[in-house]
Amino acid sequence: MTTTENYLALLVVKENFGEVPRLICNHLIQKKSYPLQLIASDLELDRKLISQILTILLVHNIIEYSLNSKNILEYRFRTQAAIDLLKISRSISKIEIEYGNFSASIIGQFYLNGSIEMSLIILKVLSSHIKINNITDEAQIDSCMSQIKQSFIKLVEYGYVIKAPKLAKSDESLIPAFNTEIEEAEIPELKFGGLSVKKLLELNDYEYSMLQINEDYGDKNVYWNLNKKRFLQSYRDQFVVEAIKNRIDNNAANMISILLRLSNTKIESDKANQSSYISKTVTSIDIQKYMRLEHKMDSITVEKYLTVIQQDSFKVLEKIGDFGGGAYAIDFKKVLHNLCVSHIESVIRERYGSKSLRIFKVIMDKVQLEQKQIEEFSMIPAKDCKSLLYGMFNDGMLGITELSKTVDHAPSRTYYLFYVDVYLILKKLLDNAYKSMANLLIKREFLTSENKRLIEKNKKIDGIIESLQSQGAEQAEIDEVKTMISDDELKMLDSFNDHVNRIELAEAQLEESIALLELYFYYHTVPPVINTGRGKK
Repeated sequence: MTTTENYLALLVVKENFGEVPRLICNHLIQKKSYPLQLIASDLELDRKLISQILTILLVHNIIEYSLNSKNILEYRFRTQAAIDLLKISRSISKIEIEYGNFSASIIGQFYLNGSIEMSLIILKVLSSHIKINNITDEAQIDSCMSQIKQSFIKLVEYGYVIKAPKLAKSDESLIPAFNTEIEEAEIPELKFGGLSVKKLLELNDYEYSMLQINEDYGDKNVYWNLNKKRFLQSYRDQFVVEAIKNRIDNNAANMISILLRLSNTKIESDKANQSSYISKTVTSIDIQKYMRLEHKMDSITVEKYLTVIQQDSFKVLEKIGDFGGGAYAIDFKKVLHNLCVSHIESVIRERYGSKSLRIFKVIMDKVQLEQKQIEEFSMIPAKDCKSLLYGMFNDGMLGITELSKTVDHAPSRTYYLFYVDVYLILKKLLDNAYKSMANLLIKREFLTSENKRLIEKNKKIDGIIESLQSQGAEQAEIDEVKTMISDDELKMLDSFNDHVNRIELAEAQLEESIALLELYFYYHTVPPVINTGRGKK
């Protein structure tokens, strides 16, 4: 992992878990792998406190552990897992749009608690829903609980929630190990015994945990996790659908969405292999069937759209064969490459101008060109072309290959060919995106600390007003409380909220770009070449 990635990951840890966990994670980055006793000694912190923090970070998969050669337990920081926490808002929003509020609340509880039992997460979501909506009726509470349970089951069925591996029984080692075999995600039948749901909701987390230890409510020691690979898959599918929607129209996007749903090409490993570059094949007959059922589109129109999508320069759709009226598949590697090239072109247009974009497209089309050839093909004067070319070269947007006629590489006898390395450009853009995200987090933290007193004062006043309104106080009394904060302070508060809203919007847009670039590298990371010592073939 790069320095930029580690820096961003530490900022995310600080924002979500606090300063002490950040210090521990920073120490683990420096040492790569380190035992608990030495962490406590180096940081001069209480061992019990560090142990508790490590437990929380382990539950959230921010760190991992293993035995070293001396049979001592050591911890390692997972940089990418910490960066993935930036996707919280995007994940919850996506689930809310597709599956509803209860499903979104369940995903939110997973991000808050890490691995958790089904019964506890249902009660947490139910408790929050009851407090927000002031529900007191027993029948309504039971109905809400049933809906939340069904939402949980739906998330399991669609693969967003998976069962955590169980502890492996071993008498030889004191270090916990987990079964590697994947169990079927059977939904436990919850039984709360004699206690009513309303009574259980009055218990705090500790009291409920004690009940879980002493009594079995049908899911004792059955923990669940979020399936991060499933979210990555949904982001990939969303990028593909949006690309077609922007290039053609909604009908074409609906067609691609159906094809993706039918093919159900899963992301299961940390790096894509050759078999996962292209989706599973779907026939034209199946696409026509679902388009007719869901969007009332006739077969002739479907065939026309399939032809248009197939002939589009983005090459989203590939025709694999003629069986079943025509068999189609999506080449994810090619689609993500084209999407990222469009992203690069957008950056070049904004940073260097339209002439530079013309030069970039010419080089992309011809693969390698000399400066004189670029001037001719792009129809840009020599002086301007040279300035734009070397400006992009200095910023790493272009590369140069030297082809010398002689061994001395004299400039007069050497060809200088400009080329585009998409992989290296995207590496640079991803690094810049990480830096920008880190700057946004720092800016938001600075603004919050600068206005801390004002924020706390406003919260206190809002709390008093809410209390008075619940007690049925007169409007004059409420207006008197509102005067506790001055007009200048209200303007400062509005300015702060405006700045934070803009920062959060920028974070959301930047996170989307980061997700696209990470998906590109998932599909374009080449496995290491093993040198056998037999020479080149």
